[in-house]
Amino acid sequence: MELTEIKNPTFGACRGGMCEKHGAFVSKCGGFGEWTDCPRCLERDVTCEKHGTFVSEHLFPSETYACWTRCQKCAEEERLKSQETQKRQMREQHIASLVRAASIPDRFYPKTLADYKTTTDGERVALSVAKNYVEEFADHLAAARCLVFCGCLGTGKTHLACAIAKSLAQSGRPTRYFTVQELIRSLRATWGRPTSEASETESRLLQRLGALELLVLDEVGVQFGTEAERTQLTEVMDLRYRDMKPTLVVSNCEREELKKYLGDRIVDRLRENGGKFVIFDWPSRRV
Repeated sequence: MELTEIKNPTFGACRGGMCEKHGAFVSKCGGFGEWTDCPRCLERDVTCEKHGTFVSEHLFPSETYACWTRCQKCAEEERLKSQETQKRQMREQHIASLVRAASIPDRFYPKTLADYKTTTDGERVALSVAKNYVEEFADHLAAARCLVFCGCLGTGKTHLACAIAKSLAQSGRPTRYFTVQELIRSLRATWGRPTSEASETESRLLQRLGALELLVLDEVGVQFGTEAERTQLTEVMDLRYRDMKPTLVVSNCEREELKKYLGDRIVDRLRENGGKFVIFDWPSRRV
């Protein structure tokens, strides 16, 4: 193998070489005065147990290093597997953030639809409606179909509502739980704040509420029922109504009594496109 002499070679310098087996080739200086050999001589056949024979190349074409390329099909499979793992981890992080953002109370966070025990026909109907709302939510969302759980104390209304919200969040859908008092306080807390990029303004809060795929509004009827409260609730409900977003209302009030706190128009809209009122009229489960 003949090489054209180059004095004081620098890294990356080239010179011509002649391989007795493969003929002329270009040799490069890889540092430390070492020159690459014939690249065709730096190949060998290797058998992969999974993909069969392939040509392995010397990664560092010099006598100093003995590092050869591995099966490219195996490498590609590992790359795709790594990508899938990263996507799964990113989705898991996204889901976890949605569940946190749902703000489900600690008492009801562990509750699921599966552990809602039924002993009466009414409880079985309520559970069936809740399951259907989760399983067919794409259709309910498209129709902006609302849901109302109203009736007696301690009958599992909030349990089912929170289980619905958490199930939807875990499937990648933005949801948020509020009691009426929390929602009104959140809106009023924005009043009088200086406007800045970081501050929460009323319009930004309303925008976030409107973007939710499901808003759970609990304890309707516990508030004072003032005109100011109805105005604030009406603004939120109207916004979601216009944007075709469903709301799940939870209340201890009877259906007609809800009008005192939400107004006739909102209660009427809750029934639009097949919106359901589920009446929880069995004894308290807390006893």
